[in-house]
Parts: sequence; C-alpha cells; structure tokens
Amino acid sequence: ALARLREAAATDRTDPRLQADVGYQTYLLGDVPRAIDHLALAARLAPSDAQVWGLHGALLLTAGRNAEAARALERALAIEPSESVLANLATLRYEQGDYTAAAALYRRAIARYPGNFQLHGNLGDALWAAPATRAAATPAFAEAARRAQAYVALNPDDAKALAALG
Repeated sequence: ALARLREAAATDRTDPRLQADVGYQTYLLGDVPRAIDHLALAARLAPSDAQVWGLHGALLLTAGRNAEAARALERALAIEPSESVLANLATLRYEQGDYTAAAALYRRAIARYPGNFQLHGNLGDALWAAPATRAAATPAFAEAARRAQAYVALNPDDAKALAALG
C-alpha cells in the first residue's frame, strides 16, 4: 500500500492530503526523516490545515528538532487548537524546563479531552517539577489515577494504562 501511495505522491506533488498520508505511513514504518519531508511539503501545500501542521510538528518533536516542532505546533494551534497539539507542545515546553507553560497547555488539553488520564498525569508531572506548584500536583495525580482505573476497568489488557496506575 505504501508503494502505491508513494507512486501516487510522486505523480502528484500538489495534493497535500496525499503527501500527508505518505508521510504518516512512512513514519509508521520508522523512516522519520522521510516522513518529515512529506509532511513539510504537505504543510507548504496546505498552509491553513491545522491537522497537517500538527502532525508535522509531532514528527519534528519525535526527531528532536524542537525549535522547528514548536513553530509547527504553534502554527497548528493558531489555526485550530486540538488536544493532541496542545499535549505535544506542552511536552516540548516541559522538556525545555518551562513547567508553568507546560501545565497551562496540559490544562487546555484536558479542557478539550477531560477523560484522558495521561494528560492528568502529565499535568501532575509539570506541577510537581516546579516547587511553587508542587502542592497542586497531588490532585492532578489523584485524578489521573481515578481516570486510569476507570479506563483499565474497561480495557484490562492495556499495559500502558496499567503502568500509569503505578
């Protein structure tokens, strides 16, 4: 299937969705640099597509190209905020040591998707990392555990959720 997608993408380099699809499939096969190239082209072809910019930013983040990732994620947020873009930018800010910005972004992501136990846990991590907000981390962790427990009750084979409970 990827070979056909690549063939189509090579034939029509003006279709942003096609370039984005090839980029995502290429990423799934582990070729992050090539995937980034396809998403960069898709973003140039569709400068107002928040989903393309968000995926491009996520791949740049995966590749450790943090400054470029921040620009792409911020562009996606300016077009249309989404939980995944907010969470990715929050993670980037956390990794940069800006725990206040990370916590604010995690809160915005939680407002869009309150049931995501991982977001609550990440908020707890960001709050815990800054001494001034450490006390606020306990309720965030408790909420993450409560939501993870509810999730595990429905999905008892999800190893990631079981680990989050720990």
